[in-house]
Amino acid sequence: MFDFCSQFARQVEDAALSFYFHLLRLLLYLRQGRIVDAKAYLATMPKAPKEINPFWSLYAAFMTFRLQCYYDPNQGLALAAKQMARWPPYLASPDSAAYLRYSALALFETYEVACVVLDSQGRFGELADLATCLVDLCTTYRHIVVATPLVVARVHIVLARYAHSLNAMDAAVTHINSAFSLLLTETPAWPQQSDASLLVLMDILDVATTIAIDPLPELDPAGAIVADALNDDAASEIPSFYPTENLLEFAAGILRDAELRKLIYDGPSKEVRAKYDLYLGKWLWASHALGMTGSYPELDGLRSFGLSILQDCLTLASTTINCSNTTAAIMVLFGPKLATSGKVDEGERTLTDALKIAIHTKNVRLQLQIMVEVHASCARKYQAKPQSVIADKYKKKLASYARKVLRAQYGSEAYRRLLKWTLPKEPTTSDA
Repeated sequence: MFDFCSQFARQVEDAALSFYFHLLRLLLYLRQGRIVDAKAYLATMPKAPKEINPFWSLYAAFMTFRLQCYYDPNQGLALAAKQMARWPPYLASPDSAAYLRYSALALFETYEVACVVLDSQGRFGELADLATCLVDLCTTYRHIVVATPLVVARVHIVLARYAHSLNAMDAAVTHINSAFSLLLTETPAWPQQSDASLLVLMDILDVATTIAIDPLPELDPAGAIVADALNDDAASEIPSFYPTENLLEFAAGILRDAELRKLIYDGPSKEVRAKYDLYLGKWLWASHALGMTGSYPELDGLRSFGLSILQDCLTLASTTINCSNTTAAIMVLFGPKLATSGKVDEGERTLTDALKIAIHTKNVRLQLQIMVEVHASCARKYQAKPQSVIADKYKKKLASYARKVLRAQYGSEAYRRLLKWTLPKEPTTSDA
Protein backbone atom coordinates (compact mmCIF):
# COMPACT_ATOMS: atom_id res chain seq x y z
CA MET A 1 0.00 0.00 0.00
CA PHE A 2 2.88 2.38 0.80
CA ASP A 3 4.49 1.70 -2.57
CA PHE A 4 1.19 2.17 -4.36
CA CYS A 5 0.55 5.53 -2.68
CA SER A 6 4.08 6.75 -3.39
CA GLN A 7 4.07 5.64 -7.01
CA PHE A 8 0.59 7.01 -7.70
CA ALA A 9 1.35 10.34 -5.99
CA ARG A 10 4.45 10.78 -8.16
CA GLN A 11 2.90 9.71 -11.46
CA VAL A 12 -0.55 11.28 -11.39
CA GLU A 13 -0.74 14.63 -13.14
CA ASP A 14 -3.66 15.98 -11.13
CA ALA A 15 -2.08 18.00 -8.28
CA ALA A 16 -5.07 17.55 -5.97
CA LEU A 17 -5.20 13.78 -6.45
CA SER A 18 -1.45 13.56 -5.93
CA PHE A 19 -1.78 15.46 -2.64
CA TYR A 20 -4.53 13.13 -1.43
CA PHE A 21 -2.32 10.10 -2.00
CA HIS A 22 0.58 11.77 -0.20
CA LEU A 23 -1.76 12.37 2.74
CA LEU A 24 -2.99 8.78 2.60
CA ARG A 25 0.57 7.51 2.93
CA LEU A 26 1.07 9.78 5.95
CA LEU A 27 -2.06 8.38 7.58
CA LEU A 28 -0.83 4.83 6.93
CA TYR A 29 2.37 5.64 8.83
CA LEU A 30 0.25 6.85 11.73
CA ARG A 31 -1.88 3.70 11.67
CA GLN A 32 1.30 1.65 12.08
CA GLY A 33 2.54 3.90 14.87
CA ARG A 34 5.62 4.82 12.85
CA ILE A 35 5.78 8.38 14.11
CA VAL A 36 9.42 8.97 13.13
CA ASP A 37 8.67 7.93 9.54
CA ALA A 38 5.49 10.01 9.50
CA LYS A 39 7.32 13.13 10.67
CA ALA A 40 10.06 12.68 8.08
CA TYR A 41 7.54 12.06 5.31
CA LEU A 42 5.45 15.08 6.27
CA ALA A 43 8.51 17.28 5.77
CA THR A 44 8.73 16.14 2.13
CA MET A 45 5.03 16.42 1.30
CA PRO A 46 3.97 19.07 -1.21
CA LYS A 47 1.67 21.82 -0.01
CA ALA A 48 -2.03 21.48 -0.65
CA PRO A 49 -2.91 22.96 -4.07
CA LYS A 50 -4.59 26.36 -3.80
CA GLU A 51 -7.51 25.31 -5.98
CA ILE A 52 -8.81 22.71 -3.50
CA ASN A 53 -10.80 23.39 -0.34
CA PRO A 54 -8.82 25.24 2.40
CA PHE A 55 -9.58 22.30 4.70
CA TRP A 56 -6.66 20.37 3.26
CA SER A 57 -3.99 22.96 4.01
CA LEU A 58 -5.44 23.37 7.50
CA TYR A 59 -5.39 19.61 7.99
CA ALA A 60 -1.75 19.37 6.88
CA ALA A 61 -0.87 22.05 9.46
CA PHE A 62 -2.86 20.09 12.04
CA MET A 63 -0.77 16.99 11.29
CA THR A 64 2.41 19.04 11.74
CA PHE A 65 1.17 20.12 15.18
CA ARG A 66 0.12 16.60 16.09
CA LEU A 67 3.48 15.05 15.20
CA GLN A 68 5.52 17.83 16.82
CA CYS A 69 3.82 17.16 20.16
CA TYR A 70 5.47 13.74 20.29
CA TYR A 71 9.01 15.09 20.16
CA ASP A 72 8.75 18.58 21.64
CA PRO A 73 5.58 19.28 23.66
CA ASN A 74 6.63 22.90 24.20
CA GLN A 75 6.73 23.62 20.47
CA GLY A 76 3.55 21.58 20.16
CA LEU A 77 1.75 23.98 22.50
CA ALA A 78 2.87 26.94 20.40
CA LEU A 79 1.46 25.24 17.32
CA ALA A 80 -1.71 24.37 19.24
CA ALA A 81 -2.42 28.06 19.79
CA LYS A 82 -2.23 28.62 16.04
CA GLN A 83 -4.54 25.67 15.41
CA MET A 84 -7.07 27.02 17.89
CA ALA A 85 -7.03 30.35 16.08
CA ARG A 86 -7.37 28.89 12.57
CA TRP A 87 -10.11 26.29 12.85
CA PRO A 88 -13.04 28.37 14.25
CA PRO A 89 -13.06 30.90 11.35
CA TYR A 90 -12.96 28.04 8.87
CA LEU A 91 -15.78 26.22 10.69
CA ALA A 92 -17.86 29.40 10.44
CA SER A 93 -17.24 29.73 6.70
CA PRO A 94 -19.27 28.21 3.84
CA ASP A 95 -16.15 26.24 2.81
CA SER A 96 -16.53 23.98 5.84
CA ALA A 97 -19.91 22.54 4.86
CA ALA A 98 -18.46 19.45 3.18
CA TYR A 99 -15.78 18.96 5.86
CA LEU A 100 -17.64 20.00 9.01
CA ARG A 101 -17.19 16.70 10.84
CA TYR A 102 -13.47 16.39 10.19
CA SER A 103 -12.84 20.06 10.96
CA ALA A 104 -14.68 19.90 14.28
CA LEU A 105 -12.79 16.72 15.21
CA ALA A 106 -9.45 18.32 14.33
CA LEU A 107 -10.24 21.22 16.68
CA PHE A 108 -11.38 18.70 19.30
CA GLU A 109 -8.10 16.80 19.05
CA THR A 110 -6.12 20.03 19.25
CA TYR A 111 -7.77 20.82 22.59
CA GLU A 112 -7.34 17.21 23.71
CA VAL A 113 -3.61 16.98 22.96
CA ALA A 114 -2.90 20.41 24.44
CA CYS A 115 -4.72 19.37 27.63
CA VAL A 116 -2.46 16.32 27.97
CA VAL A 117 0.66 18.48 27.63
CA LEU A 118 -0.60 21.10 30.10
CA ASP A 119 -1.42 18.35 32.59
CA SER A 120 2.10 16.90 32.35
CA GLN A 121 3.53 20.38 33.00
CA GLY A 122 1.32 21.08 36.01
CA ARG A 123 -0.37 24.06 34.35
CA PHE A 124 -3.73 23.27 35.86
CA GLY A 125 -5.36 26.68 35.46
CA GLU A 126 -4.73 26.68 31.71
CA LEU A 127 -5.75 23.03 31.59
CA ALA A 128 -9.11 23.86 33.19
CA ASP A 129 -9.68 26.63 30.65
CA LEU A 130 -8.92 24.36 27.68
CA ALA A 131 -10.88 21.44 29.11
CA THR A 132 -13.84 23.80 29.45
CA CYS A 133 -13.43 24.72 25.77
CA LEU A 134 -13.34 21.00 25.00
CA VAL A 135 -16.61 20.20 26.75
CA ASP A 136 -18.23 23.31 25.27
CA LEU A 137 -17.16 22.13 21.82
CA CYS A 138 -18.93 18.84 22.52
CA THR A 139 -22.12 20.78 23.19
CA THR A 140 -21.76 22.93 20.07
CA TYR A 141 -21.13 19.95 17.81
CA ARG A 142 -23.14 17.42 19.76
CA HIS A 143 -24.49 15.79 16.60
CA ILE A 144 -20.92 15.06 15.47
CA VAL A 145 -19.67 13.99 18.90
CA VAL A 146 -22.39 11.42 19.52
CA ALA A 147 -22.07 10.04 15.98
CA THR A 148 -18.29 9.57 16.22
CA PRO A 149 -17.19 6.52 18.22
CA LEU A 150 -15.13 7.14 21.36
CA VAL A 151 -15.05 10.96 21.25
CA VAL A 152 -16.99 11.23 24.51
CA ALA A 153 -14.73 8.55 26.02
CA ARG A 154 -11.72 10.69 25.13
CA VAL A 155 -13.28 13.68 26.90
CA HIS A 156 -13.73 11.58 30.04
CA ILE A 157 -10.05 10.57 29.84
CA VAL A 158 -8.93 14.22 29.66
CA LEU A 159 -11.09 15.00 32.69
CA ALA A 160 -9.80 11.90 34.49
CA ARG A 161 -6.24 13.21 34.02
CA TYR A 162 -7.29 16.58 35.42
CA ALA A 163 -9.07 15.08 38.43
CA HIS A 164 -6.20 12.65 39.08
CA SER A 165 -3.62 15.45 39.06
CA LEU A 166 -5.66 17.42 41.59
CA ASN A 167 -6.08 14.35 43.82
CA ALA A 168 -9.84 14.22 43.23
CA MET A 169 -9.57 10.45 42.94
CA ASP A 170 -13.28 9.64 43.19
CA ALA A 171 -13.93 11.86 40.17
CA ALA A 172 -10.92 10.40 38.34
CA VAL A 173 -12.22 6.86 38.85
CA THR A 174 -15.72 7.89 37.73
CA HIS A 175 -14.36 9.42 34.52
CA ILE A 176 -12.15 6.39 33.82
CA ASN A 177 -15.08 4.02 34.37
CA SER A 178 -17.21 6.14 32.04
CA ALA A 179 -14.52 6.08 29.36
CA PHE A 180 -14.05 2.32 29.63
CA SER A 181 -17.81 1.69 29.51
CA LEU A 182 -18.07 3.75 26.33
CA LEU A 183 -15.13 1.84 24.86
CA LEU A 184 -16.82 -1.48 25.64
CA THR A 185 -19.97 -0.40 23.81
CA GLU A 186 -17.77 -0.01 20.72
CA THR A 187 -16.15 -3.42 21.30
CA PRO A 188 -18.80 -6.09 20.71
CA ALA A 189 -16.24 -8.91 20.45
CA TRP A 190 -13.60 -8.17 23.10
CA PRO A 191 -10.65 -8.09 22.78
CA GLN A 192 -10.99 -7.40 19.04
CA GLN A 193 -10.82 -3.62 18.65
CA SER A 194 -10.30 -0.93 16.07
CA ASP A 195 -7.02 0.99 15.87
CA ALA A 196 -8.73 4.03 17.38
CA SER A 197 -10.15 1.95 20.22
CA LEU A 198 -6.73 0.54 21.13
CA LEU A 199 -5.26 4.05 21.35
CA VAL A 200 -8.09 5.08 23.67
CA LEU A 201 -7.45 1.97 25.76
CA MET A 202 -3.78 2.95 26.05
CA ASP A 203 -4.83 6.39 27.32
CA ILE A 204 -7.02 4.72 29.94
CA LEU A 205 -4.06 2.60 31.07
CA ASP A 206 -1.89 5.71 31.14
CA VAL A 207 -4.16 7.41 33.68
CA ALA A 208 -4.59 4.21 35.70
CA THR A 209 -0.81 3.75 36.08
CA THR A 210 0.11 7.41 36.70
CA ILE A 211 1.64 8.24 40.08
CA ALA A 212 -0.56 10.19 42.49
CA ILE A 213 1.19 13.02 44.34
CA ASP A 214 -0.85 12.35 47.44
CA PRO A 215 -0.78 13.29 50.23
CA LEU A 216 0.50 16.72 49.37
CA PRO A 217 3.10 18.11 51.78
CA GLU A 218 2.05 20.71 54.33
CA LEU A 219 3.04 24.21 53.24
CA ASP A 220 3.81 27.26 55.36
CA PRO A 221 2.29 30.70 54.56
CA ALA A 222 5.22 31.45 52.23
CA GLY A 223 4.45 28.33 50.18
CA ALA A 224 7.45 26.29 51.34
CA ILE A 225 7.23 22.79 52.79
CA VAL A 226 6.92 22.83 56.57
CA ALA A 227 10.23 21.66 58.00
CA ASP A 228 8.86 18.56 59.69
CA ALA A 229 6.58 17.59 56.82
CA LEU A 230 9.54 15.93 55.14
CA ASN A 231 12.53 14.73 57.10
CA ASP A 232 14.74 17.78 57.37
CA ASP A 233 17.83 15.64 56.99
CA ALA A 234 18.16 16.17 53.22
CA ALA A 235 20.42 13.14 52.79
CA SER A 236 17.87 10.78 54.32
CA GLU A 237 14.66 9.36 52.92
CA ILE A 238 12.37 11.37 50.68
CA PRO A 239 8.80 10.28 49.91
CA SER A 240 8.03 8.11 46.91
CA PHE A 241 4.70 8.27 45.11
CA TYR A 242 2.87 5.49 43.28
CA PRO A 243 -0.37 4.98 41.37
CA THR A 244 -3.42 4.38 43.58
CA GLU A 245 -4.19 0.76 44.39
CA ASN A 246 -7.76 0.87 43.10
CA LEU A 247 -6.62 2.19 39.70
CA LEU A 248 -3.82 -0.39 39.63
CA GLU A 249 -6.43 -3.09 40.20
CA PHE A 250 -8.49 -1.63 37.36
CA ALA A 251 -5.42 -1.67 35.11
CA ALA A 252 -4.66 -5.25 36.10
CA GLY A 253 -8.05 -6.33 34.80
CA ILE A 254 -6.97 -5.12 31.36
CA LEU A 255 -3.29 -6.04 31.43
CA ARG A 256 -3.83 -9.65 32.50
CA ASP A 257 -5.89 -10.40 29.38
CA ALA A 258 -3.52 -12.62 27.38
CA GLU A 259 -5.68 -12.44 24.25
CA LEU A 260 -5.55 -8.65 24.30
CA ARG A 261 -1.77 -8.77 24.73
CA LYS A 262 -1.45 -11.10 21.73
CA LEU A 263 -3.69 -8.83 19.67
CA ILE A 264 -1.46 -5.86 20.46
CA TYR A 265 1.83 -7.72 19.93
CA ASP A 266 0.61 -9.11 16.60
CA GLY A 267 -1.04 -5.85 15.55
CA PRO A 268 0.23 -3.20 13.14
CA SER A 269 0.81 -0.32 15.56
CA LYS A 270 4.27 0.04 17.06
CA GLU A 271 3.00 2.96 19.14
CA VAL A 272 0.32 0.83 20.80
CA ARG A 273 2.87 -1.95 21.43
CA ALA A 274 5.38 0.42 23.06
CA LYS A 275 2.74 2.10 25.20
CA TYR A 276 1.25 -1.21 26.31
CA ASP A 277 4.65 -2.46 27.46
CA LEU A 278 5.28 0.85 29.25
CA TYR A 279 2.04 0.59 31.22
CA LEU A 280 2.70 -3.08 31.91
CA GLY A 281 6.15 -2.10 33.22
CA LYS A 282 4.65 0.66 35.38
CA TRP A 283 2.12 -1.79 36.80
CA LEU A 284 4.80 -4.37 37.63
CA TRP A 285 6.92 -1.68 39.32
CA ALA A 286 4.13 -0.09 41.36
CA SER A 287 2.37 -3.32 42.35
CA HIS A 288 5.66 -4.72 43.67
CA ALA A 289 6.38 -1.55 45.65
CA LEU A 290 2.86 -1.54 47.13
CA GLY A 291 2.96 -5.20 48.17
CA MET A 292 0.49 -6.43 45.56
CA THR A 293 2.75 -9.25 44.35
CA GLY A 294 0.77 -12.49 44.27
CA SER A 295 -2.59 -10.83 43.68
CA TYR A 296 -2.53 -11.41 39.92
CA PRO A 297 -0.68 -14.64 39.00
CA GLU A 298 -1.14 -13.99 35.26
CA LEU A 299 0.92 -10.81 35.60
CA ASP A 300 3.32 -12.04 38.28
CA GLY A 301 4.59 -14.56 35.75
CA LEU A 302 5.87 -11.65 33.66
CA ARG A 303 8.03 -10.15 36.41
CA SER A 304 11.08 -12.19 35.48
CA PHE A 305 10.89 -10.70 31.98
CA GLY A 306 10.69 -7.13 33.27
CA LEU A 307 14.15 -6.06 32.09
CA SER A 308 13.77 -7.44 28.57
CA ILE A 309 10.25 -5.99 28.25
CA LEU A 310 11.53 -2.52 29.12
CA GLN A 311 14.62 -2.88 26.91
CA ASP A 312 12.53 -3.82 23.87
CA CYS A 313 10.03 -1.10 24.73
CA LEU A 314 12.74 1.56 24.96
CA THR A 315 14.28 0.50 21.65
CA LEU A 316 10.90 0.64 19.93
CA ALA A 317 9.94 3.97 21.50
CA SER A 318 13.21 5.73 20.73
CA THR A 319 13.62 4.50 17.15
CA THR A 320 10.04 4.38 15.89
CA ILE A 321 8.00 6.83 17.96
CA ASN A 322 10.51 9.31 19.41
CA CYS A 323 7.98 10.61 21.93
CA SER A 324 9.99 12.45 24.57
CA ASN A 325 7.69 11.86 27.54
CA THR A 326 7.08 8.20 26.65
CA THR A 327 10.81 7.57 26.27
CA ALA A 328 11.63 9.22 29.61
CA ALA A 329 8.84 7.29 31.36
CA ILE A 330 10.36 4.02 30.13
CA MET A 331 13.87 5.10 31.13
CA VAL A 332 12.87 5.86 34.74
CA LEU A 333 11.79 2.22 35.05
CA PHE A 334 14.65 0.81 32.99
CA GLY A 335 17.48 2.63 34.80
CA PRO A 336 16.92 1.03 38.23
CA LYS A 337 16.41 -2.37 36.57
CA LEU A 338 19.82 -2.04 34.93
CA ALA A 339 21.40 -1.04 38.24
CA THR A 340 19.98 -4.01 40.13
CA SER A 341 21.12 -6.36 37.36
CA GLY A 342 24.71 -5.21 37.87
CA LYS A 343 24.92 -2.50 35.20
CA VAL A 344 25.13 0.35 37.72
CA ASP A 345 26.85 2.96 35.53
CA GLU A 346 24.50 2.31 32.61
CA GLY A 347 21.52 2.54 34.93
CA GLU A 348 22.68 5.88 36.31
CA ARG A 349 23.27 7.27 32.81
CA THR A 350 19.77 6.17 31.84
CA LEU A 351 18.27 8.03 34.80
CA THR A 352 20.34 11.13 34.06
CA ASP A 353 19.18 11.13 30.44
CA ALA A 354 15.59 10.62 31.56
CA LEU A 355 15.81 13.62 33.89
CA LYS A 356 17.21 15.79 31.10
CA ILE A 357 14.28 14.85 28.87
CA ALA A 358 11.72 15.45 31.62
CA ILE A 359 13.22 18.87 32.35
CA HIS A 360 13.11 19.75 28.65
CA THR A 361 9.47 18.69 28.33
CA LYS A 362 8.65 20.28 31.74
CA ASN A 363 6.97 17.07 32.89
CA VAL A 364 6.69 17.75 36.62
CA ARG A 365 5.53 14.39 37.95
CA LEU A 366 8.07 12.56 35.83
CA GLN A 367 10.81 14.80 37.23
CA LEU A 368 9.72 13.95 40.78
CA GLN A 369 9.67 10.23 40.02
CA ILE A 370 13.14 10.35 38.46
CA MET A 371 14.55 12.36 41.37
CA VAL A 372 13.40 9.65 43.78
CA GLU A 373 15.31 7.03 41.77
CA VAL A 374 18.43 9.22 41.49
CA HIS A 375 18.27 9.87 45.25
CA ALA A 376 18.06 6.12 45.89
CA SER A 377 21.01 5.52 43.57
CA CYS A 378 23.09 8.03 45.54
CA ALA A 379 22.08 6.33 48.79
CA ARG A 380 23.23 2.93 47.53
CA LYS A 381 26.66 4.42 46.76
CA TYR A 382 26.82 6.40 50.04
CA GLN A 383 27.12 9.68 48.13
CA ALA A 384 25.88 12.03 50.84
CA LYS A 385 26.48 15.36 49.09
CA PRO A 386 24.78 14.52 45.75
CA GLN A 387 21.99 12.88 47.73
CA SER A 388 21.51 16.08 49.73
CA VAL A 389 21.44 18.21 46.56
CA ILE A 390 18.82 15.97 44.95
CA ALA A 391 16.70 15.97 48.12
CA ASP A 392 16.76 19.77 48.25
CA LYS A 393 15.73 20.08 44.60
CA TYR A 394 13.05 17.46 45.13
CA LYS A 395 11.52 19.36 48.05
CA LYS A 396 11.41 22.59 46.07
CA LYS A 397 9.85 20.84 43.07
CA LEU A 398 7.31 19.09 45.30
CA ALA A 399 6.40 22.36 47.05
CA SER A 400 5.91 24.06 43.67
CA TYR A 401 3.66 21.23 42.52
CA ALA A 402 1.64 21.35 45.75
CA ARG A 403 1.08 25.10 45.36
CA LYS A 404 -0.22 24.58 41.82
CA VAL A 405 -2.62 21.88 42.95
CA LEU A 406 -3.94 23.94 45.87
CA ARG A 407 -4.49 26.98 43.63
CA ALA A 408 -6.42 24.85 41.16
CA GLN A 409 -8.57 23.16 43.80
CA TYR A 410 -10.08 26.15 45.52
CA GLY A 411 -12.48 28.80 44.32
CA SER A 412 -12.74 27.46 40.78
CA GLU A 413 -16.15 26.96 39.19
CA ALA A 414 -14.43 25.18 36.29
CA TYR A 415 -12.88 22.70 38.75
CA ARG A 416 -16.27 21.70 40.14
CA ARG A 417 -17.87 21.55 36.70
CA LEU A 418 -15.16 19.40 35.13
CA LEU A 419 -15.10 16.86 37.95
CA LYS A 420 -18.83 16.18 37.51
CA TRP A 421 -19.13 16.52 33.72
CA THR A 422 -21.17 14.17 31.60
CA LEU A 423 -22.42 14.84 28.09
CA PRO A 424 -25.74 16.69 28.55
CA LYS A 425 -28.80 14.94 27.23
CA GLU A 426 -30.12 16.25 23.96
CA PRO A 427 -33.03 18.65 24.53
CA THR A 428 -36.39 17.19 23.58
CA THR A 429 -39.05 19.04 21.63
CA SER A 430 -41.04 19.60 24.82
CA ASP A 431 -37.94 21.07 26.54
CA ALA A 432 -37.54 23.54 23.71
